[in-house]
Amino acid sequence: MDRDFQVNENGYYKINFKPKRASDLAFEGTLLISHSNYSLFRITAKIAPSANLNFVNNIVVDQELAEVGDTEIHMPVKSLVTLETAKLGKNGMAGVLKYYVSSKKIKINQDFDEKIFSKPITVLPNANEKDEQYWEKNRHEPITEKEQKAYAMIDEVKNLPSVKSYIDVLEIILRGYYEVGKVDLGPILYTAGYNDVEGFRLRAGFRTNHKFSKKWVFSGYLSYGFKDHEFKYGGGVDYIISRDPWTQMGISALHDLDQVALQYGNFLQKKNSLFDAYSKNGSMLIRKPFWKNNYEIYFQRDFLSSITQRFTLRHSTFDPLFDSSYTTYTDEKGNVYNSFKTTEMISETQWKMGRKTLQSEKNRPITVDNNFTPTVTFRFTHAFKGILGSNFEYNKIHLNVQQKIPMGILGQGNYSLTAGIIPDRVPYPLLENHLGNNFIFYNTNSFNMMRFFEFTSNRFFSLQYTQHLEGLITNRLPIIKKLNWRNHFTFNYLIGDLEERFNTNGALNSLNGKPYIEIGYGLSNIFRVLRVDFVHRLTHLNNTSTVFESNPPKFSIKISAQIRL
Repeated sequence: MDRDFQVNENGYYKINFKPKRASDLAFEGTLLISHSNYSLFRITAKIAPSANLNFVNNIVVDQELAEVGDTEIHMPVKSLVTLETAKLGKNGMAGVLKYYVSSKKIKINQDFDEKIFSKPITVLPNANEKDEQYWEKNRHEPITEKEQKAYAMIDEVKNLPSVKSYIDVLEIILRGYYEVGKVDLGPILYTAGYNDVEGFRLRAGFRTNHKFSKKWVFSGYLSYGFKDHEFKYGGGVDYIISRDPWTQMGISALHDLDQVALQYGNFLQKKNSLFDAYSKNGSMLIRKPFWKNNYEIYFQRDFLSSITQRFTLRHSTFDPLFDSSYTTYTDEKGNVYNSFKTTEMISETQWKMGRKTLQSEKNRPITVDNNFTPTVTFRFTHAFKGILGSNFEYNKIHLNVQQKIPMGILGQGNYSLTAGIIPDRVPYPLLENHLGNNFIFYNTNSFNMMRFFEFTSNRFFSLQYTQHLEGLITNRLPIIKKLNWRNHFTFNYLIGDLEERFNTNGALNSLNGKPYIEIGYGLSNIFRVLRVDFVHRLTHLNNTSTVFESNPPKFSIKISAQIRL
């Protein structure tokens, strides 16, 4: 520390700081603290290239603070963040990203209408279409000659074939679609596959983007199986009613194969595309395939910046392609059902404290929020008997809470709590058939040592937890730390019950109030994208039934793709 550092004849304490280990994800840099009132005047900090951080060589933060008015309160007036990306491959490309904020006329200690802060941040349609005279007048500081040359170079580089190829690949990885003018083709992962029902399957799909229309979104797909010689298809239309607040509605229809094993209460905010695509391959018969016709109309609106409400009216048909005699449903009047129809109204409310919606030109809302506040989702489903030929009337109630918890040196904890109850008697495909995972791919939304259809409940509670230790252990190992591998632990817990009135023929397997527990540990960030999990099953080890003639495995190794900075 330098106690007598001078800037413009003002005295400051200059404090240098750095991480204990070069591979730790922490900043090194300098602080300037005022002699007079011990306020922060300036900070310069950077993350070294040796830190365990993906796709980034360096991050530099420069921030200057100043007194506001006649007070001794200091607020940021200049903030510059520079990010240098790493090369993808020996001959790959890299880039430098800069983010600069300049603030003037800061007001504090004044009363403001709270409605100002509850409204979403709005970007006007022509915000990016201002001419140079406008920017010369409104910029706090004129741009330098070096910056002008950089902007001109960016305009040229964007049209280079090599750069466009990198952008296309990045779009496919992040969104799963390939953009062709006004249309996005995909999802690419679903283009081809093979299973024991359809044989070799080809699929082509599309959706329009904001270049086609900023109000209307059209989507559709067509697939064909070369074994069953059947076409499958689906399509939808979405209409953006308003961007402030974000309001949209849409309709969709499909005729396709689905699987009873994958009919579960899905609260994933980001779909596991690899697991979902792979589930359409392999032995589909063990996952109980059925023909499904599905018709939906929905309305969605952000009633507050942190609350989204969605209403869906859905009509579906269930026509099994497997022997369902052992689970045939008989209602109170003696009517026997192997196939059936349902008409449901679904109300889903999601609350994310601190979330803000940015209104952009894209045809989907962009949200900015505090990543570490919980997301609470409440879903209520009511089915109407007799409407559009629906065979049943029932209710379903689900509640889900998800959160990421920063833990400093211990990394980050991610949890998902889900509770559900189905109070009315329904056929087993409409019950909660807990999602197992017979695949080699790890899925954070499933119980990875549970077999498909192993447990069914009409009331349940589950906890799925992952502790990302980042480099807490691996950064301390002499050889491993150079590979930038990371380690994590997982814990999955499920308790539930199936009332006897739902299981009159005894063919379904209940947890009977005994918890299902599995734990795991593993390594991630292998070649930056690969994750390996070692999973142990701790309970229900001796579990055979009419479906399973042998006991389940107690241990398995699973892999997955995961991209984390």
